Amino acid sequence: MNDESDDDHDEVFYAAADAEYEEDVRWLLHQARRGNRLDKADRMALTGLVMRDRKAFNVTQLRLSELSGVPLRTIKHMEAGGVPQTSTLMALVDGIATARKELQPRLAQTRDPGDPMQMFMETVGPMYQELSPQAQGQALRQFILWMNDEILKEKGGE
Repeated sequence: MNDESDDDHDEVFYAAADAEYEEDVRWLLHQARRGNRLDKADRMALTGLVMRDRKAFNVTQLRLSELSGVPLRTIKHMEAGGVPQTSTLMALVDGIATARKELQPRLAQTRDPGDPMQMFMETVGPMYQELSPQAQGQALRQFILWMNDEILKEKGGE
């Protein structure tokens, strides 16, 4: 499994988990993303969270199937008490995360479209989202250092 590309989905997914489960969910997702098999109890725990969040976000089984690529029959079997494989659970976690992102209201545009900051965000934002979480962190650090250098240059008259 690609341990970088789906970490952002994990952030969205476990953000919905109860506080006491957050660390356990992080650990389970971390293990699964690294290709480690989860035991039956761990898979059952994640299955419960997937089912709870599917219902909480009013996502139908059919829609979850579309978002995750998991067959509808598999989702029905899982919700009837079956325990899916780790790879199936990871696809379902990604589907729930996508559904949750779809439900988040878009930020109202509060700036003039000609505003330089708005133009910057509209240009850089989509590119930033395409990066892995690790690359996002590195890019952000580099940008902050660059901005700091520019501020120092202006203050110093360079």
